[in-house]
Amino acid sequence: MISRKTIFSLLLALLLAGCIKAYTLRVINPCDAYLAGQASAPSTVVMNTEGRAVEIPCNSWFLRQPRAVQAWCMLDGLLVVIFLISASADWKRRRSL
Repeated sequence: MISRKTIFSLLLALLLAGCIKAYTLRVINPCDAYLAGQASAPSTVVMNTEGRAVEIPCNSWFLRQPRAVQAWCMLDGLLVVIFLISASADWKRRRSL
């Protein structure tokens, strides 16, 4: 039997991942041309963080996101870990029956 904790952690992780994806599709990305292979596009983007201008490479998706999105991504990762631990415990419990 699959526990409620396993099911809810999976559903919350999928919902949060979908919301993050929807947010990133809605936001204008200055690195789209570079990631599409356009050679004349700049390979870095300048981000303002806490009053400082920081140059971030376009290949670093996580670093180019606002802190709120970074926090949501970490929470999503935590939910995936909780799901995997719960699923393995359910699997072990089922095998012992």
